Amino acid sequence: MMMVEDIKKDFNKSLKEIQENTAKELQVLKEKQENTIKQVEVLTEKEEKTYKQVMEMNKTILDLKREVDTIKKTQSEATLEIETLGKKSGTIDLSISNRIQEMEERISGAEDSIENIGTTIKENGKCKKILTQNIQEIQDTIRRPNVRIIGVDENEDFQLKGPANIFNKIIEENFPNLKNEMHMNIQEAYRTPNR
Repeated sequence: MMMVEDIKKDFNKSLKEIQENTAKELQVLKEKQENTIKQVEVLTEKEEKTYKQVMEMNKTILDLKREVDTIKKTQSEATLEIETLGKKSGTIDLSISNRIQEMEERISGAEDSIENIGTTIKENGKCKKILTQNIQEIQDTIRRPNVRIIGVDENEDFQLKGPANIFNKIIEENFPNLKNEMHMNIQEAYRTPNR
């Protein structure tokens, strides 16, 4: 009997251990199940986000396809327009080249005229200088001035520089401050011919 009781005790003890182990394993399984449920929820959320992103990408791809089609259509229209403009530009190029030729002819004519005018101006300048010298010589022989510079020889140097320049030189040498203080301008100066 004792043995039966010992067996009962051992059996009860083993049964308790099995129950405790089973309860622990059941608890671990519940925790694993909860973790798995959480992971499934996270994966479901990720799957939904991915699905939304895929849908948005599909929509973007469709929009891009439409845009590419529009660009192709615009490009073909532009190509046709360029071809028609190319045909039209052939006639326009001819008229433009004719106009350019006319303008070049006009420009060359104007350049020739400018050259002629330039030579005429130079010739007129020379004539003016000669006429001015002639007038000066005539005035020098006809007029007699009120002021005569005594002591200045009427040599070639005097005749080349003229009486006005000689008079300015004399003023600078003898009255240096006078030239700085006031502006002096000789109105007329003539040489008296030798008689």
